[in-house]
Amino acid sequence: MYRCLDDALAALVAAAGDGVTVIVAAGPGFAPLHSANPVLDRVLLRLQQPRLRYFWSALRQPPPLWLRHYFAMRHNAHAGAVRINLRGREPHGRVAAADYERVVDELCASLGELRSIDTGRSAIDEVVPVHARYSGECLDDLPDVLVVWKREADVDAGVTSPRTGAVRPTYALPRSGDHTTELQLFIAPAAGSKRSWPPSVRLVDVAPSICAHLSVAMPEADGRSVIT
Repeated sequence: MYRCLDDALAALVAAAGDGVTVIVAAGPGFAPLHSANPVLDRVLLRLQQPRLRYFWSALRQPPPLWLRHYFAMRHNAHAGAVRINLRGREPHGRVAAADYERVVDELCASLGELRSIDTGRSAIDEVVPVHARYSGECLDDLPDVLVVWKREADVDAGVTSPRTGAVRPTYALPRSGDHTTELQLFIAPAAGSKRSWPPSVRLVDVAPSICAHLSVAMPEADGRSVIT
């Protein structure tokens, strides 16, 4: 497969000719998958109001979503996603708009305390309050909080914190590996120019790097140019 890809790339470079700059982005990478998504909604339930939590625990079933202040959304395994049950946005919202930022801040702080049951290391790489980080007309379609799990921490057996206690998964993720956001960027300028081989870069760095090579400004990019 690698030989086939190399041959195809060589054919494209030859067809481009000597006067053309060729840029190749190879990636993203691949790594073992460690994710606590299978326990995230139960973690959120334990952070919920105690009376609601214990009442439904006695019934041996989770409370309906419309009674909760927040709940987990379906998302990729690299990060968990949390939705605030906001009045005026959700059909049966419970969190008032005036309390939104406070609830998000408290939730981010509580989730940031999560640690691996097995190793005791932090389970969290970053907790992202989406509305504070991003903007746009479709913002309300996104999760309110993203929980980026630390890849180096073995969280497959569950997580724990002072507020939640130990929470162990009842099912396993279907795959053991996951893509990373790192890749390799190769830039081969036209014949007679200096070749550039930047180090491994993040996916968000590709567009700024290409723009920098073309002397095009990209001031609002999430990434940065790796071309010097």
